[in-house]
Amino acid sequence: MDSPVETALIILFVVALFGVIIGVVIWAIYTAVRQNKTTNAEFEGLKTIHGEAAAQGSHNTLTFNSRGLPFSVVLVRGKNRRFTVTMTAGGGAYPSAYTPTDQDAWERTYEVATQPQIRLTREGSLDKLGKLLRINREVQTGDAEFDRQIYITSDAPDELILRTFSGAEARRAVLGLLNAGYHSVTLYGSGAPLSLQSADPPPGAGQRETHDAQLAAMHAIARAMPPVTVANAGTVDIGRPASIAAGAAVLATAALIAAAMFSGWWVPFSDEPRNLGLLIGFGGWVVSLPLLLVLMKGRSNAFICLLIAAGCLLPGLPLASVFGIKALNAWPDFSTVRTIDARVVKLRRVKGNKSTSYYATFDPGDGIGPPQEFTITGSTYGRLRRGRTASIDVRDGFLGWPWLAWINE
Repeated sequence: MDSPVETALIILFVVALFGVIIGVVIWAIYTAVRQNKTTNAEFEGLKTIHGEAAAQGSHNTLTFNSRGLPFSVVLVRGKNRRFTVTMTAGGGAYPSAYTPTDQDAWERTYEVATQPQIRLTREGSLDKLGKLLRINREVQTGDAEFDRQIYITSDAPDELILRTFSGAEARRAVLGLLNAGYHSVTLYGSGAPLSLQSADPPPGAGQRETHDAQLAAMHAIARAMPPVTVANAGTVDIGRPASIAAGAAVLATAALIAAAMFSGWWVPFSDEPRNLGLLIGFGGWVVSLPLLLVLMKGRSNAFICLLIAAGCLLPGLPLASVFGIKALNAWPDFSTVRTIDARVVKLRRVKGNKSTSYYATFDPGDGIGPPQEFTITGSTYGRLRRGRTASIDVRDGFLGWPWLAWINE
């Protein structure tokens, strides 16, 4: 039987999931409509600026050279629409290596296992709260104004980050690009050494003066980027916090699917398994919080990943525990089947848009347990009568809770 608590958990998770999906769809449609008003004009402006020197690889891609370095501007249409300005490889076999044009000026080349992606954004409220609670750890450059406004998300070695932003010119360039309307600046990513991302073309992106200033800022950052060789080219280590958050989301999704698909299976004639499962699940969630904190603490994205993981585990662990206890009570149960005549206390059906669900409440009598509601088929619903008896098979349960094994014809 689906208890009110189980049903509430499932409904809560489904509503939250669909809420997120609907929100993303609405956001995507709104963004697309808004961008259509400015995107084409800005893109045509860039083509005019670069003239015949620009090569249009596709309808929404523009490639050109600036001071000897190849650049591209990409307008990605669709659900994840983005305006991206990218600096491609500066002479190296990127992404296995990044070689600046003035490599001889560098005293060393940094050797790393995976792409040392460095993402810079405006410091938001969650970033500040994570640092205040000492959950997030962010590399500080020593520039008070830069550290106050910019948040650095990266698992790259501290030395590489500090070396990249040791010069004031690179820090000013990042601030200028974010002030210009870009959402983030990414260094050493899996697709390019340097890229700018924005949901919309920043104001004036197609005007020569603004465009030249933004290219100059990208050149300033590129000059500050040390040479790097990557052992596992193209692989970005998402880090432990993101991995745990993804695992929690998978667990919650699996628990929801199991609860929905097997809600009418192995149902015992007792509320104790459900109550025990909920108690274990919520207790496990409480215990998991400090464990998650210990495992995630000290990374730049720790706090947001902690919130995601805790939010997914809150419904996921109780649902998984209830399902696990019911399954453990039934799967290894090899007790003798008892056939009894149970009284049909209640019959009901619930009509949906495309299907109808049928339920019956059986009273097995003294010595087995209180009346419980079970999911039944439409044909069984048609032949049962309220107040009469029905022949059912009952097993004693591996954990001691008798459960409905079969409804006889």
